[in-house]
Amino acid sequence: MKRFASSLLTAALVFSVTTSVFASKDPIQNEIYNKPVSQIIHPKYVESIVEKKETAKIKASYEEEIAVLEESHKAVHEEIKALEKVKPVDEEAISELKKEEKALHDEIKAKRDELNKLIERVKKVVKYGEEAVAKIEAAEADFAKEESEIKEKIEKIKAEIKALEAEETVDEEAVTKLKEEEKALHDELKAKRDALKKKIERIKLVAEYGEEAVAKIEAAEADLQKKKVK
Repeated sequence: MKRFASSLLTAALVFSVTTSVFASKDPIQNEIYNKPVSQIIHPKYVESIVEKKETAKIKASYEEEIAVLEESHKAVHEEIKALEKVKPVDEEAISELKKEEKALHDEIKAKRDELNKLIERVKKVVKYGEEAVAKIEAAEADFAKEESEIKEKIEKIKAEIKALEAEETVDEEAVTKLKEEEKALHDELKAKRDALKKKIERIKLVAEYGEEAVAKIEAAEADLQKKKVK
């Protein structure tokens, strides 16, 4: 409930701040009639058109490759079925064909996964812009590196604990200390994950409303927090 209330508060602040930012630019009465259609229609509609166009373009390039792979996969599968009907069965030939079949299956899956990731990226670029998406990807890459390093340390500690607990006389003090170290690493990882989430949320807000509006939102939220403390 607290998180939901916070989301509502942020939404209200976004509306209030962005309205004041745009209102402060001295709008001219009836200016809308002098604007092109692309500036009058709802931005979400424009986003939808661009997204569909870009998605269709990517799908067309990938679907052709996937179709070729699927045909090869089907041909190999049919070849296996045909060999299985011949007696005696050539197990070696079938085994090789099954490896080929699996390799093609894996390649098709990899292509589809790649396609889906590209489509998701297109959606983000259309909504937030290339610069914002690049910043998000850089932040995620930095976190992935840190996450890998922390998880490696956790696994090392777990192995040490396991070795200590396997001994005839268990050094409980050493085990307790290692468990505390493990917990501290888990807490550190959670803190970094939360920081990443906040960073990404801010990048998206800046992309949608601008740095000035986001700075005002943050200032308003900081003031509210101060009042709550009082």
